[in-house]
Amino acid sequence: MFLYIIYMKYLLPIFESSKEKQLEDIQFIFSDYLDNKYMEGDDEVCDCYIDDRESDLYLLISISNYVSNPVINSVSDFDSIFKEKESSLQLLKNIKTTLLRLDYLGYKWGMSLNDDTYDIKVFYKDTKLVLLDAFSGESSFRKFDDNIIKIVLKRDYNINFHSCRYIPSTQGYYGSRAHLILSIDGNNSDKVRLIDDLTNLKSISGEILKKVFYRVESPQESYLKLTL
Repeated sequence: MFLYIIYMKYLLPIFESSKEKQLEDIQFIFSDYLDNKYMEGDDEVCDCYIDDRESDLYLLISISNYVSNPVINSVSDFDSIFKEKESSLQLLKNIKTTLLRLDYLGYKWGMSLNDDTYDIKVFYKDTKLVLLDAFSGESSFRKFDDNIIKIVLKRDYNINFHSCRYIPSTQGYYGSRAHLILSIDGNNSDKVRLIDDLTNLKSISGEILKKVFYRVESPQESYLKLTL
């Protein structure tokens, strides 16, 4: 109880202050995007948003990048979409400069390219990523974080991660449980260690410690099947 009081009174404010300072750093680094505001009707709109509530592990920065998908029947149609693509490419070049600043300041980050946004996760400097951090949710609704698993697999297992697919469950006599397919490459001894750790990976559900995966297997050399 005494240690808990010390933590709450002295250590927690320092930890929170550190995160607040890092949030200020990230806001400054992305200030060019945050300051780029415009009006849509009566509303002020910004194409960049920083979410500090999604996770205790990172800050999520979303930058809008909507490119239309029109029917092209003429050169003018083509020119219009070409101009949009050029603008999108320039945005990527600008983002690269921002990512170099993150590298310079010692931040680890991950990026995903979605249909209408570029999402960048900037990990807090004191974050110690582990295998379990890549998985969230419960049972067949378990989610997967590509950025985290790529970092952890390379750092802890010397395994290259390429992609992950979620396969939903099927019903009927030949039905199967939902599962994840991980596309990876690495030597066999490292894969054996990874399979063993995934098989024994556990998380707390309520007050119960439960296995994260129902079964872990390697049907082929290039991928793992994680049954939920």
